[in-house]
Amino acid sequence: MPFQSLQAFIDAAIFAARVPGEVPLDEDPVTGADFEAAVWAAEVLHEIAEEAVKDPETAGLITKLFSVVVGGDGTATIPPGMLAEHICSGSVIDANGNVLVRVHHFDDYKRWLPDVYGYYCIENGKFYTKEIGTGSETGTDGPLSIMAPYELTATTIPDMLMATALARLAARIRFGVLAPVRVPMAFQSQME
Repeated sequence: MPFQSLQAFIDAAIFAARVPGEVPLDEDPVTGADFEAAVWAAEVLHEIAEEAVKDPETAGLITKLFSVVVGGDGTATIPPGMLAEHICSGSVIDANGNVLVRVHHFDDYKRWLPDVYGYYCIENGKFYTKEIGTGSETGTDGPLSIMAPYELTATTIPDMLMATALARLAARIRFGVLAPVRVPMAFQSQME
């Protein structure tokens, strides 16, 4: 079950990062690492999403259906949270059920393409489309149905990835906050 909020995720990671008895609770810098943890949480969740997309066993865990409105100019803005660079082949479908073929380079998209297919290209945060049958850049019927991976948040992380995310964030907190302020015990005994 995903966390109820980002703060719940951070609190769990801080609890996991703290070693009871090592430093008194009121002096432990880990307990006050909320600000740092919020920054690291976003980084950790992004890393986990990128790794999950590349693994066939976990890619489906962070994939969902997006409905994207196509404007009159044939473009559609990439929705927030969509990892558009990882859209699989055959995952973009127009309103008529036609599968659009991805063109990876905008220069190639702007050239003539056979109109037996519909096309899309991602450029500058937008989907550019060409209608099947005509090649018109303004005629694609929307909305587009896109099966795509999404950016993870504390409230959307799948159960299967939660332990990994929590362990990574706890490690970042522990080593990011404690490393600069603690001297390893082996060195403390040599210094005395």
